[in-house]
Order: sequence, then C-alpha cells, then structure tokens
Amino acid sequence: MTGGSAYNVADDIVDLLRDNWQLNRPIKIKKIYDQKSVGFGEDMFDSILIFPKTENVQYWGLYGIDHFHETDVEVEVRSYQGYEHHNDLIDEVQRIFKTNIRRDNFVDLRIMASVVDSEPLRNMFRHKFTVRYRDINP
Repeated sequence: MTGGSAYNVADDIVDLLRDNWQLNRPIKIKKIYDQKSVGFGEDMFDSILIFPKTENVQYWGLYGIDHFHETDVEVEVRSYQGYEHHNDLIDEVQRIFKTNIRRDNFVDLRIMASVVDSEPLRNMFRHKFTVRYRDINP
C-alpha cells in the first residue's frame, strides 16, 4: 500500500463484509464510486454502499518519519422489505465489524457512530455507520 489509505480501506470493508456474511439473503456491496445506476430498478435490492469520507494524517515517530492515518468511512445499509428484515441486516453488519476489530495491514477497525436515517424516506429503510480504520504508514 502506498499513499493514502481511503481507497484501501474501502476495498477492505467490501472484502470483510463479503467474506463474513452469514445471512441466507444475498446483499449487494458497492463502493459509491463504483455505483452506476440508470434507473431505480436495481435499487430495490438490499445493498450496502461504502463512502470513504475523511483521512486524518498525523506525524508520528522520531522526526516525523512515520505517519498515523485515521480514515473514516460511511457504511450505508439500505433495504426495502420491512423493519424486521432491515434489523437483521443491521445486526449482521454490526456483528461483522465487532468481531473483526483487528485487521490485517491495519491497527484496528472501530464503529464510531450508528444512525437510523429512514424517517424522510418512504418504502426504504436506511441505516448509516461511521467506521474508523487506524493505520501506520499505509
């Protein structure tokens, strides 16, 4: 890995969710910059969208030769089949994040915020997680 870690983190979240998904229902997982949509037809399926947001880089170590990166990513879970179904998806995403705090090539992964964002929407449930990866010299 070279440079910043925002895109590496987005790739890691996609791999993490795909590799650890245990629900019988398939889910579409996409990074927002890979999301291509012409209409609303494909948006009617359960999905998880990954939004790399901010990367805080701090000088660390003797003479600032090392760098400590904190990368925040928004993970948005969308579903259309009712509250119980949506709650199962949220529980599964939380389970995956909480059981994978320690990550290869990263210091750790933490859930920083969890926000229900379904109120302004009709027929769609949406929940947003803000997760933070910490990394040294990506």
